[in-house]
Amino acid sequence: MSARNEAKKKLNVRFIKIEAEIQEQLTKSISSDFENRLRILQQEKNDNEEKLKEARKKELEFFKDINNVAMFRGGAAFADAVTFGAEKVDKKLVEEFSKIKGKKTLPYNAESDLTDYLQLYNDLSK
Repeated sequence: MSARNEAKKKLNVRFIKIEAEIQEQLTKSISSDFENRLRILQQEKNDNEEKLKEARKKELEFFKDINNVAMFRGGAAFADAVTFGAEKVDKKLVEEFSKIKGKKTLPYNAESDLTDYLQLYNDLSK
């Protein structure tokens, strides 16, 4: 029985040793995977911050002149539609926003009632 107990002890020691080796390998592997994923996420975060800076700079480009026309241009650039509220409108603005594909424009019409505006809103809601 002593030889049998001795074999069990050796087997148990071997088992504990193998278990420790496997646990160490798993810990290293998981740690390495975590560090790689963390590096990737940090790089993505840095890339996204850079893209956001560029997008903000591009969006603010409309307002660089700091005047009413720049404010109109900036607002209209981000709108779904542009309505002109006077007969005399800066021709650059009319040309600029009439050329943008998908941007609906409603020119000024002194004789018009709200029908044109209602139609515009209906078109936008589709």
